[in-house]
Amino acid sequence: MTNLSEELQSRLKDIAFKKSIPFCYCCYKAAPSGTCTTCFSDDLMRLVEGVGVEYGTDWVIEHLIQESLTPVDTTDSFEDNVRKRASPKGLPSGLRI
Repeated sequence: MTNLSEELQSRLKDIAFKKSIPFCYCCYKAAPSGTCTTCFSDDLMRLVEGVGVEYGTDWVIEHLIQESLTPVDTTDSFEDNVRKRASPKGLPSGLRI
């Protein structure tokens, strides 16, 4: 059985490949087949339209996470949880503050 973080990393990498396009920096053009049709290079970068190009998928994954997730305000969440638990409605029946 694979480690959960390894499986997650593998899935994120698959998504990064699907959301980006192989790009030949030497010819400065997309190479969707995985080989540049001009110079026949297979040493390609990844292109994310409107974001940029770079080797590897780590930057694509980071970009997709930043674009897709909303940061959680842990301070507000903690305070809300404490208020909820401290209110009489949050206590088991028969207990009072």
